[in-house]
Amino acid sequence: EKKDITIKNLFSFSHFLESFQTVFAPRDGSRRIILLSLLFGLFVVQNVMAGELDILYVYLANIGTAHVFDYFFGFKNFLGAFVLLVVLPFAKWMGVADYVLCLTGLISFMSGLVVLGMSQTTTVIFVSALVGL
Repeated sequence: EKKDITIKNLFSFSHFLESFQTVFAPRDGSRRIILLSLLFGLFVVQNVMAGELDILYVYLANIGTAHVFDYFFGFKNFLGAFVLLVVLPFAKWMGVADYVLCLTGLISFMSGLVVLGMSQTTTVIFVSALVGL
């Protein structure tokens, strides 16, 4: 049965239950555990990114480089868009597997945060954005 999409329906309790049932519905093979792992990974990444936003300005002010906050985020967002629009399609065209791309992205993201955490100069702050593609 198809329902009309309205704001009221999107925020109703029945819609929440249907969404929950869809996520936990039986699936062939191990697809349900893959979906749940993906959702858990998304939850972790979103929390880390929110934490990075919360603490970054304070950290930059502490090391005397708060003036580059806006430029850093602009640069980081530009690099993210470039990778998404250019590098990822090229990698898929070259036949790189999804698991390799995900693992590379995860390692890069973690490495970028480590470099950012150890940075003491403006140059290294921007290098952390390159490392954390």
